[in-house]
Amino acid sequence: MLTALKNYATPPSTLAGRLSVQSLLFASGDGTFLAGSAVFFTLVVGLSLAEVGIGLTIAAIASFIVAVPMGKLVDHFGPKRMWTLSAAMQGALFLAWPFIDSFPEYVALAVAMEVAGTLGGTAHGAYVIDILPPAERVESRAYLYSALNVGFSIGAFLGAGAIAFGTEALRWAPIVSAVLF
Repeated sequence: MLTALKNYATPPSTLAGRLSVQSLLFASGDGTFLAGSAVFFTLVVGLSLAEVGIGLTIAAIASFIVAVPMGKLVDHFGPKRMWTLSAAMQGALFLAWPFIDSFPEYVALAVAMEVAGTLGGTAHGAYVIDILPPAERVESRAYLYSALNVGFSIGAFLGAGAIAFGTEALRWAPIVSAVLF
């Protein structure tokens, strides 16, 4: 029984293990900001809950609109290159969050984040399909999803810690996300 559990506790390949670590880091960065984002937008930026909702809706519509063009970019330039570009863009955009102080700036940054995230999600999915051998794709993707869940949990813990330390700590929490990206 222990041997069977040990076999499931390790990724099917070194490549799947490295991709899982990357997924954990990504999700930790994203989760750190997501956990405290509503508090961040209301207390730090000074937005109303309605403004936060409107901004998120606009950003989601932007993500929907650019989904196909982002897929074409990934096909044209390659998934690894576009995934790397997206991670760099998202990291840089997280660095801007502490400095926004108006609804228009929030909407612009939220849209930029969603566009970069759409590129990243598209590129990551294509990259994983391209790089993993067909025989281990399903098992490897299960490890990737598990790593994402652990990463989001770590991020939520870090985000909650920022909330616990107050508004000034929360203002700079996106820096943690930027570093993890």
